[in-house]
Amino acid sequence: MKPEDEPSQKPAAGKPVGKFERQVTRQPPGAAKPAEVVRFEPRPRANAEAARPPAAPAKPAPPPALPQKPDTERTPLAPPGKRIRLIQGAGKVRYFALPRPRPPAAAEPPPAAAAKQTLPAAPAAKPAAPAAPAPKPVSPPACTVKRLKLTDRDRQLMGLLATTRYLSLEQLQRVISPGRNLIDLHKRTLALGGEGKYGVERPYLKRLSYRNYLGEPETAWMLTPLGYNVAETVLATPPRRPTAETGANFIEHGLFANELYVQLLEAPLRQALAAARLRAEHEHRPSRSFTRQKAEIYARAAHPGLRWHSHDEVRLPWREYAQGKHHARVIIPDATLEIPGAVMGVDPRFGEATRFAGRRIFLEAETGSQTMVPEGDTKPGATVNKLDRYTTYVTAYAEGAVDGDRASWYTRAHPDNFEPTVLFLVRNAGREAAVNRAIAEWQRQTPGNQDRIQARALTVEKAAAWFLSMLGATWAVAAPPATATGKRPHPEQKAPRVINSAEYNVLSGYAKSSHALHQRHRADVRSRGEAPPEYPEETEAMNALLAKLFR
Repeated sequence: MKPEDEPSQKPAAGKPVGKFERQVTRQPPGAAKPAEVVRFEPRPRANAEAARPPAAPAKPAPPPALPQKPDTERTPLAPPGKRIRLIQGAGKVRYFALPRPRPPAAAEPPPAAAAKQTLPAAPAAKPAAPAAPAPKPVSPPACTVKRLKLTDRDRQLMGLLATTRYLSLEQLQRVISPGRNLIDLHKRTLALGGEGKYGVERPYLKRLSYRNYLGEPETAWMLTPLGYNVAETVLATPPRRPTAETGANFIEHGLFANELYVQLLEAPLRQALAAARLRAEHEHRPSRSFTRQKAEIYARAAHPGLRWHSHDEVRLPWREYAQGKHHARVIIPDATLEIPGAVMGVDPRFGEATRFAGRRIFLEAETGSQTMVPEGDTKPGATVNKLDRYTTYVTAYAEGAVDGDRASWYTRAHPDNFEPTVLFLVRNAGREAAVNRAIAEWQRQTPGNQDRIQARALTVEKAAAWFLSMLGATWAVAAPPATATGKRPHPEQKAPRVINSAEYNVLSGYAKSSHALHQRHRADVRSRGEAPPEYPEETEAMNALLAKLFR
């Protein structure tokens, strides 16, 4: 390093006073031009100008741009962004658009005022990370409430569930959608229960899961509080709402008792389907006609000829005197069936023939979990013990009776004069025979039991046939007609109109008398030499209609 001579003591105005040093790095031959480093050390001044900060160096002008030869062969003179046409040799034509010029870059800020240094500049500090953008306000989701229009079929379904408390999907299909696909009803119950693709926000139904006696998972449906509100619109009497949740162990037991009610409702529906199929066979398109007719065939929740009460609606409280004191007792039947209508029977208290206003049947579902004849009184669920309790409730005098009042616990709780009957529902014929033998032995051991209360055991199918025989021909009439929803029936759904022989004779006699009157009138006009009047235009049509009816 070779230091140069110091500058003069009187430097030019505006130039700094100091010491320059130049350093050159030698390179081997053939290498690039060596780098040159110039250093400057300012000398402090004694006068006031030394305290003045040096002026900022002027920004060097940018180097002039090198002239570029325009590409006149490929870049025609045209405004940027405009689509132009370029004609090339051999008759070729090419279309393209010129690129638009980019916007000029932002000007760099001037450097801070400082002493001029020709040393390599320090690396620029990393720019600060841009601030995170403010989170966009999240708008509330759109209203996704799914609305479901309730039909009369849906309301009747809820009325049946309010009456029986719960039913399986197969039982609902037999009374609500007879002769139709089960999948459609499954989707509808899911929607009413708030499940599936079209589930409502406030469900009307609730799913009950349980296991049958084989351990297989099963499903039943019951109502929610909103479903009971809808059921009140189709029932004559508002249903009593359950106060406790149904246990999974009792669901199968209750469904077995409800099967009797389902079969009673199913019988007139089968008759209606058979009649609709017979009418559809005489139509131009039988399949469409039958589909249209069966759309209005389903059970109704309200029936004047039948009243069904579930297990939590009927409680039979009474008191029994035993071992020197009174004990409070209660009987809760699995279901109670009431059939209004005059019937002759025997008074359970006095054994006299009495005319009752109807029958009240207390149903007990015998699934085989209880014994029939226990060894003691420790099993109140046994068949014979149930008979003893029912007999005492029906025949024993109630407490607080005044002189001359011979009312029993049953007549005091039910003053409607309905004949009491106990019916045991069993699964098969073998159990039916065994329970009937136990009832006969119980009646033989206690004299007078046969006249005190009516009791028997039947399968569900035989019990349904027995009750249908009680209801008679009025049961099919008791079901509301197909137009109970208020819809206008299709012309093809109307029953065919027929006339009997007496009505045909009246119609035929009137037509013959009218024709004879026209003949006499024509003869009188012809006798006067005038032109007789013509017969009515409907004469031929009337004769053809009479001939058709006669066949």
